[in-house]
Amino acid sequence: MKFEVLDKKRFEDVGIRIIQVEGDDRTFWLSGEEIGTALELTDPKKAIFKIFERHKDELEEFSMLWPIETAGGTQDVRIFSEEGTYLITFFSQSPKAKEFRKWVAKLLKAYRQGKLGIGAAARERLARMKEHRLFMEENRKFQAAARAEAERIIRDEGTIEALDSVPVLQEAVKAIVEKDPRIKNKQLSLI
Repeated sequence: MKFEVLDKKRFEDVGIRIIQVEGDDRTFWLSGEEIGTALELTDPKKAIFKIFERHKDELEEFSMLWPIETAGGTQDVRIFSEEGTYLITFFSQSPKAKEFRKWVAKLLKAYRQGKLGIGAAARERLARMKEHRLFMEENRKFQAAARAEAERIIRDEGTIEALDSVPVLQEAVKAIVEKDPRIKNKQLSLI
């Protein structure tokens, strides 16, 4: 599983990393320790651990361990999804909880809607995703056209020669015609 820090935002004077897990573009994760710091909990890492342990039955499905490299080697950092973050704020009973929940809700909504400027790496990733989507759409159109033309040829309504203006499509139809057992016995002139 690959993790990516999309951005780092500030809640008052606390840096909060916005983390995304590969394959899930709609869920964003926050570090438990950073949540604890934003909530002004004494010893944030320990306090969040205690909250997690007390409410594990509710929080476990909204958390995961994120292995990060540190000077001392790989360490697992517990991160929480949006739902997990809200639950922690309720369980913490921190005076900052309400303010932090509103901030998180607004921030993550902006990310989901694509309204928030995000780091260069994430922008590049989004651009690649859009490019890939456009490619896949064009590919589907091409395949549909090739299929339609092959079916016309199979029904003896068209000829391969008529496809000269689209060489790639012509090659696709040739491959279909050559491999299709339904038309092996037909005498089609393959260029």
